[in-house]
Amino acid sequence: MIDRKLLLSDLQKQFKNLEEDLREQAESVGEVRLRLRGEYEHAFKVGRAAATWTTWRDERVTQAAVAWVLGTVFVRFCEDNGLLPDPYLTGLGDRLVLAEEAEAQFFRDQPDKTLRDWLHQGYDAIARTQAGKSPFDKREFRNSIPVLPKYTSADFPKKSSWKHRGKLDVPKERFVSYPGASRDGDPSLPVGWPAGTTASRPWPP
Repeated sequence: MIDRKLLLSDLQKQFKNLEEDLREQAESVGEVRLRLRGEYEHAFKVGRAAATWTTWRDERVTQAAVAWVLGTVFVRFCEDNGLLPDPYLTGLGDRLVLAEEAEAQFFRDQPDKTLRDWLHQGYDAIARTQAGKSPFDKREFRNSIPVLPKYTSADFPKKSSWKHRGKLDVPKERFVSYPGASRDGDPSLPVGWPAGTTASRPWPP
C-alpha cells in the first residue's frame, strides 16, 4: 500500500528542484526574461497585476513547476493503468525499455527537439483520450502555464526520477500503481514503491 506521506515528500523535493531551476532560467535566459517581463508589464498596465515584478515572476514560476510535476505524475498514472498504449516515461518490465527506445528514436528523428518536446508527446497522447482532453488541452495546459521555450537535459536535475535500472542493467520501476488494491471508502489508486530501501528511492532523503 502506498506511503502517501513519503510519496508527497518526494514529489515536493522534485518540485523544489524544478522551481529553483525555472526561476534561475527566468532571469538568465534572455528570451524567457523578455517574454515574461513583457507579460508582466502588460498585465500591470491594464490592471491585472499589482505585485512587483519579482513577486509576479515567482508566482508564474511556481505555477509552471506545479504543472510539470503533476503532468508527469498523470502520465505515469495513465501508463500504469492502460490508458496509454505506448509508454513515454517508464513502465514495468519491457515497457521501460519501450519508453527508452521511443525517446531515443524521437531525438534521432528530431535532433533539434528537447526533453520538453518529448514530454509534450506524452501530454498530446493523453489529450487525445476522452478523459485527458480537458486537462491536457493545448490551449489550457500548454499556453496558459508559463514554460521555458527550450529545455535541455540540464533542466531536469535527475532524468532518472521516474526510472531505475538495477544490477546488470535490469529495469526496476521506481513508482508502481496497484489497480484494484484501494481500501474500502477510499477509491484513490494506491501508488508506492515496489520494494527496496532508502537507497532505491529516486530522490535523496
